[in-house]
Amino acid sequence: IDESLQDSRSLIMPHQSDAVKAMSDYFRTENDLPDRAGLVVMPTGSGKTYTAVTWLLTEGVARGYRIIWLVHRQELVEQTFLEFRKQAPLLKGTGVKKLRVLPVSGIHLQALAARRANIYVCSIASVANKYGYRSLPGFVGTNGKERLICVVDEAHHAVSASYQKVIHRLKELNPNMILLGLTATPYRINETELASLHTMFHVNDNLKRRIGTNGYVYEVTLKQLIVSGFLAKPIYERVKTQIIGEIAYECTEEDREFFSRFGELSERLKNQIASSSLRNGIILEQYLNGKDRYGKTIVFAVNQWHAETLCTAFKEAGISCDYAISNRSDAQEVIQRFKENQFSVLIN
Repeated sequence: IDESLQDSRSLIMPHQSDAVKAMSDYFRTENDLPDRAGLVVMPTGSGKTYTAVTWLLTEGVARGYRIIWLVHRQELVEQTFLEFRKQAPLLKGTGVKKLRVLPVSGIHLQALAARRANIYVCSIASVANKYGYRSLPGFVGTNGKERLICVVDEAHHAVSASYQKVIHRLKELNPNMILLGLTATPYRINETELASLHTMFHVNDNLKRRIGTNGYVYEVTLKQLIVSGFLAKPIYERVKTQIIGEIAYECTEEDREFFSRFGELSERLKNQIASSSLRNGIILEQYLNGKDRYGKTIVFAVNQWHAETLCTAFKEAGISCDYAISNRSDAQEVIQRFKENQFSVLIN
């Protein structure tokens, strides 16, 4: 910790410091109490991961807690792992001399190889399979049996069977475990699953006890952050592609079920869309027609393959661009070069 370099950011935004205070007041990490669970609702772009990591280091690790952070995509493992590393200097002066953070996913460590860490950042697929499930007691360890925080990122996924299996096992290992859910969209599931989510994170109990906003530990809305000037006001422009999805893409019953459950497209469908030269050509044309108005531009692609494909198309059109994805080892350098205006379009 003493040798780690301080990140340039600090909790200067009111909604971030308010969220940290709300979590501290709600979970009371100084005490060992049973059955603590709650949802923090912050929109995309509000610094949700940064805020949670700040609280987990200063109120969790500093007090001897073991942290298990669960996500549903491998890319999120990488992003969160880097966030913990960047914010490690927050532990200076707390008595914690070393911080061991391990990423567990199909492209990182296997669950069976992950041991003796303060923090595990895991894809749910890697810990819900039979090998990962067997590894959970090792993750928790002696310290975790005393003090443990489980974080579910994109917590609206937490009602699925894989999450339920893992969370139930962690509660068996430590009945006093703190369960923290993070989401921008707590409502993006069907009514039955929403009821289960509310029960799981004590939303209804909190409403009865008048704790938090809407039963959440903390909530800030997109509108509040736009009004305060923290987030830019979006300008929506609909682009008519003339592509009929039912004809252009093959959508199976499994794809429909995936969308119904998770509110997003399956990886198989995403790859079909990413490979559509017609659709990619429309995106490129949209940029070329508006580039003087757009100026410096970030393009959000469907997935990693799409980011690479679009970048090739943009370069072939003579546009200075590059792409940043979690599987690319120099992604942070690419982002830095974009900040320094070395190219015009970043595809992410």
